Amino acid sequence: MAQAEMMTMAAYARRRGVSRNAVARAVRDGRIVLIGGKLDAAIADAQWSKNTRPRAGNTKDTSAINDGESRYATARADREQSEAALSALRLRETEGNLINREGVEMAIETGFRMIRDAMMTVPERMALDATTQAKMREAIRAALDDASKAVASAMMPSHAQPVAAGG
Repeated sequence: MAQAEMMTMAAYARRRGVSRNAVARAVRDGRIVLIGGKLDAAIADAQWSKNTRPRAGNTKDTSAINDGESRYATARADREQSEAALSALRLRETEGNLINREGVEMAIETGFRMIRDAMMTVPERMALDATTQAKMREAIRAALDDASKAVASAMMPSHAQPVAAGG
């Protein structure tokens, strides 16, 4: 069983954030009880909360006194959770499971810039002078003629004789 935290009225007043006279009045009025001339902090807190009305205009939150340790524990747990998350990210980065976003964006931008630059030169490479265009047309016609003759001869049975165009 936990040992009682016994304290003087002055120490209890400091703990509650009230004057020593307020604590003395609460004892005198029977709202809190002395044990051997001292106050048990836990019992006195319960009695104070139950038997004492807050003063009008009193903005002190006495519950903050009682849950100060709770807020500290919550803040500490939040900090430790954040540190654990950062450690996990560092570990994943070290293992190579994470990549640098800025590096990826830079690589993508560089790749697209190279594609754009290559596409910009296409019209220059495709521009041909008139003589070259005429030679290409003749070469394409000759290739098509040769291809059509090859297809026609492949389609014709080997024992048949080609018929002359005139008749």
